[in-house]
Amino acid sequence: MSSLSWAWEYFYTDGKTHGNAKSSTKNAWCNTCIKIKVEKSESTDRLLGRFHTGEERHAAAMLAIAPRKGKPQQHMVPHLIACDHVLEDIEARAPKELDRVRHEAALCKASDENTPLAHPPLSRNNTLPSFPPRTPFNTSSSSLNMVDSTTTAQDDDGRVVKKGKVYMVTHNWEGGILQKQFNCNLALLLLATGSSRNFVANPEYDSFFRKWVPGCSPPERRVLAGPMLDELAESAEARLKKKVQGRLVTGQCDGWKNAAKHSIVGLMITADSTVHLLQTHNVSDKAKTGDELLWIVQQGILYAQLNLVVGDILKLKLPAFEHVKNAIEVIKWFNSHSRALGILNAEQRSVNGGTGTVLALFLPVITRWTTHFLSLWRLCALEKCICAAWLRREDELIAAAGTKQDAKDKAMEIQAIIEDDGFWKAIKSIRDILQPLAVAANILQAPTTCMYHVLLTLGNLYRIFKMATRIPAEIA
Repeated sequence: MSSLSWAWEYFYTDGKTHGNAKSSTKNAWCNTCIKIKVEKSESTDRLLGRFHTGEERHAAAMLAIAPRKGKPQQHMVPHLIACDHVLEDIEARAPKELDRVRHEAALCKASDENTPLAHPPLSRNNTLPSFPPRTPFNTSSSSLNMVDSTTTAQDDDGRVVKKGKVYMVTHNWEGGILQKQFNCNLALLLLATGSSRNFVANPEYDSFFRKWVPGCSPPERRVLAGPMLDELAESAEARLKKKVQGRLVTGQCDGWKNAAKHSIVGLMITADSTVHLLQTHNVSDKAKTGDELLWIVQQGILYAQLNLVVGDILKLKLPAFEHVKNAIEVIKWFNSHSRALGILNAEQRSVNGGTGTVLALFLPVITRWTTHFLSLWRLCALEKCICAAWLRREDELIAAAGTKQDAKDKAMEIQAIIEDDGFWKAIKSIRDILQPLAVAANILQAPTTCMYHVLLTLGNLYRIFKMATRIPAEIA
């Protein structure tokens, strides 16, 4: 049996020999390639209104794809490496299995040319024995070498528990294939950890890798930031195309400012409940018009549109919405006076026998209208503690504002707002109006949002506000 018989897990055979009748090699078809052909056949049948059974589609796919020789190492594994349809874990496993076979072949060769081996052949599941102290690191180009020294493992009492030969695995850096993989993985490591590429310019970096990874050439910053980064980007694009090919996707677009104050617009798609970032654009020097964003899918901006709905509601000329400004003033006043905030926190801790949870007051974010709901919701949750603090420690709170008269006047204004029952009723009514809009916005901005989620969400919003036949007296 071939040592690469695992490859048959991903291939189908009809049992017939490949080529001439004297050959013992079986026909082999890639399961993933057959699956792709069958799926395309199903799509064509649906469009044309035809019907074929699964067996008929499978047979047609086998006729459309030329069979390969059923030799794992020579034909099947190379196909798994080059195939555009197999999963990434299979594609990554194939070269590792080829390396394992070469290791075993080198081990067998060493066994024939030297003394019999004291250990079983090394495989992926074997654990290498511990290296003996002061054993020179073998930097030869062979994949597996036998060192003529005896390893002695000791237990906690210093007694010898095992003896045997040491087998050292070394990497072949010739040809540049392994060096290229090393550069790629190092670039990914720096990107994943958010490290600066100037890291590789440090002399200790070069010294570390030359000491512990003999034979490799640590790449320079220009290599990682130039051709290697371009290659990673091309590879990411190829993997993305493979993942979303033939699938229904939902497009989304959003904008923000980065740390350098550049206006960035990003485009994303969702396929099979997985979000993929397509591209980001620096639009700082461009007009923020619809003509510049024609490539954006209209459905992707529903979340932003719903945020604008909340903004339009807050701009209504209703008396109650004037209380939103008062609520923001209350939050600002507490957060800008540390002593007053400490008194409020102490009042929160005194709840439930001194085991109460301390909650923070926070201001809404202008660019995220749904945070107005969260800010008002938190303020309403702390209504009793805020009122109790002013009732019990009024003098301390006014003194916390400062010694200037205008600061004391401001504190008394805040006190008047807090002691107004109409203020709290209006804030609670506004909170109840914003809540379904905030929930809807979170649904529409989710990475797994589908078209039917949008329809159901909009329908539910219509139902909620249709049932609210009258405006509460507090906000009218």
